Amino acid sequence: MHNNNNNNKSGVLVQAGTLDASSVGRIKVSSSAQRSFDLSLPHVLPVRNILFREVISSCNAAHALAIDVNGNLYGWGGNVVKTAAVGKYHSMMIDSEGELFAVGGNKVGQCGVKSNIELITSWKACVGIESNVSQIACGEAFAVALDEDGYMYTAGSSEFGQTGTGETGEYFVAANKLAFANSIQFQKQQGFHSGGPNENLYKADNTLNKKKFPLDDARQIRLASIACGKHHAIAIEAPSSSSSSSSSSSSQQQQEQFSPRVFTWGCGNYGCLGHGIQADEYFPRSIAIFSQQATVFRNNPPVTAAAGATCSMVLTQSGHVYYWGKHKSNNAESVMRPQLLNELAHNGHVASHAAGGNQSVVIATQNAVTIAWGQGPHGELGLGKAKKSSSKPIFVSALDKCRCVSLACGYGNSYWIVQKEDDDDEAAIQELDTVSDETFLELEEKSGCGK
Repeated sequence: MHNNNNNNKSGVLVQAGTLDASSVGRIKVSSSAQRSFDLSLPHVLPVRNILFREVISSCNAAHALAIDVNGNLYGWGGNVVKTAAVGKYHSMMIDSEGELFAVGGNKVGQCGVKSNIELITSWKACVGIESNVSQIACGEAFAVALDEDGYMYTAGSSEFGQTGTGETGEYFVAANKLAFANSIQFQKQQGFHSGGPNENLYKADNTLNKKKFPLDDARQIRLASIACGKHHAIAIEAPSSSSSSSSSSSSQQQQEQFSPRVFTWGCGNYGCLGHGIQADEYFPRSIAIFSQQATVFRNNPPVTAAAGATCSMVLTQSGHVYYWGKHKSNNAESVMRPQLLNELAHNGHVASHAAGGNQSVVIATQNAVTIAWGQGPHGELGLGKAKKSSSKPIFVSALDKCRCVSLACGYGNSYWIVQKEDDDDEAAIQELDTVSDETFLELEEKSGCGK
């Protein structure tokens, strides 16, 4: 989940997909019991009296968090929260002072609390970050954080290189059992690489594309946006602070000439790293198309990163979306390098938010239009009971005229915060169905939470 959030905007909490986390990931789901908790159209959750500013989930998570306008954190709370992220079994939050906390599963150190305890049962401060934290993103069992200066830190599983240390640290702990050099605390990562100036953008040359070269300015690289898929990560470069120390005219000139690099690392299945091959990357590696075509992106640079389980996206300054990887479990071909989503760009849609789930992608636009595609077995596409999938981007008509403040996709569900500021917003919200209190009571009874 990554959004171009404006913290001055707020709205009501809306969900599509399943309310029943126990049904997610099952091969067979009952058509009567579990399906009764699937929302095939976007529904307002029954907390209309609370205004929210951000919703958080991920392609790995069947749960979600939401932050209200007062900074209170809700998990479906009284800490004042700046932002948060969730993995499969762990959750993380940044408080208003810039301190990072984690809770939940910690089997491979993904909470970053410098402990081997497999389950953290209450919020615990993370260890290893040298200054205040500004951003956090979670994969299935790892985490990536940015400090206030844009430097990157990672913790958790290194099985696919997702901690960006340059190795997995693979070793045998038993005859047929492997382990990896996982990190139980956050560590600063500055090993940025590239494929070199001769990387071919138009030919799948596996030999050439596997070559990596350390960047000369690796230690000066700072990041502006991060996102995590299941086992991979994506980051967008921020202007170096070196430009801020120069004269104002020189700094402005550098800013105008700056074209941010986009880095990916971790598991490379389905081309989700954007390097033209299906290979894991153990260091953050710049994507050649953004570096070699810098003149194209200088006036429309990437600004926000987003990811699904095995796909990646960037939103540009002008609201274009570039996509690569794969998010559908059918026979669709993988997109091996970033491609512009022509369906949006050539039809006047200016994207404001993008999110990827386990098998789905959802885009919200500035003109109150939502688009979704992929697989939606639990209704997470929000297209109604009759349409569980779409191979191409399709309008989510139930959300017409609903302005999106925040967007997130989970494992079997999608979440929106729909703006509520004027009469037009209220009229659009009134058109949405609302989840009844009785439905939640039934869900509590089914799960045993109400006992």
